[in-house]
Amino acid sequence: MRLGGLLHFITVVVLCFCSSDVLARTWYVKSDGTGDALTVRAGIDSAIAGDTVLVACGTYYEHDLIMKSEVCLRGESTSPLCVTIDAQNLGQQISCLYTNPPTRIESLRFVNGSSSGMTITGVVTVRNCEFANNPNTTVVVMYSPPEFYNCIFHDNGFASPQPHATIVSGYLGAHPLIKNCTFVNNSAGIAVTTDGVATVENCIIAFCEHFSLGNDDMSWMSIDCIDLFGNGSARADSEHVRFNATCFIADPQFCGVSGSHNYYLQSDSPCAEGNHPGGGDCDAIGALPVLCGEVKAEEKTWGSIKSLYHRDE
Repeated sequence: MRLGGLLHFITVVVLCFCSSDVLARTWYVKSDGTGDALTVRAGIDSAIAGDTVLVACGTYYEHDLIMKSEVCLRGESTSPLCVTIDAQNLGQQISCLYTNPPTRIESLRFVNGSSSGMTITGVVTVRNCEFANNPNTTVVVMYSPPEFYNCIFHDNGFASPQPHATIVSGYLGAHPLIKNCTFVNNSAGIAVTTDGVATVENCIIAFCEHFSLGNDDMSWMSIDCIDLFGNGSARADSEHVRFNATCFIADPQFCGVSGSHNYYLQSDSPCAEGNHPGGGDCDAIGALPVLCGEVKAEEKTWGSIKSLYHRDE
C-alpha cells in the first residue's frame, strides 16, 4: 500500500472511532424557553444516543417524561436544588424504559409526582438527585439493575395511611444498587418484593414512619454500612436481609434545624468517615459530607426528637 493510501486508511479508522464523540451534542434547556429546546421534554425528544440534555437552573412544570437510552439528563449545577422538575401531581415524573448504559440522570430535583415518581425497567445511573414530596412510591424498579449514588429522599409517600416505600425493587431481574444515599422522614424506606433484589450500602435511613428496610420471602436484600435511626417501626429482621457488623443505629446528626432539609453532617456524626460505631471500613455514609462543627447536645425525649422530623402539614 502506498504511503498516501495508508494515511487515508488510518484517517478513516480514526474518524470511525471518534465519530460518536464528534457527533454528540448538548441540548441546553432554559426555563424561559430561550435554549436549544423549549422544554425538558423537547430536549430529551431531540437527543440521540451520546447527547446531553443540560438543564439551566429554574423550575420546570413537566410530568411523564420518558428518558431516551444512552442520553445524559443533568442540571447545570452540581446542586440538585438548582433545577426542580415539578410534576404538580398531574402524573409521573420520569420513566426509564428499557434504557441501556450509559443512560444517566444527574443533579436534578424531582417533586410532586402523582403516581410513582420514577419507573425504571432499564439500565440507568441516577446521581446527586433529590426526590421530595412525592405522595406515593417514589421509585419503582422492575426487571433491571439501576444504580443510585448520593441521592436524597425526603417527605415522600404520605398519600394515605398505607405506607408507600420510597424505593421498591420487584420482579425477577430487579437489582438496584443504592449507595451513599440519605432517606429521611419518608412514609417508608426500601422494600424488595416478588423475586427482586437490592444492594444498599453506605446509606442513612432515619425517621421513616413505618419501617426502614424490608422484603418478602421470595426476595433478597444485602446491606452494608447502614445507619438506621428513629424509624417508626424499624424492622430489618427478615432472614433474607444480611446484616453486616458495620450497620448501626445512631443519630446521624445532621447540620440543619427542623424543616431546613439540610442533611449535611456534623463533624461528630457517626456517619462521618472515621466515626462509625464499632469501627469498620465504611468511608462516608449518606449523600452529603461534613459541613458543620459539633453541636452541643441537649437532653430530649424520644418523642420530641421524632417531632422535629415530621413532615410539613
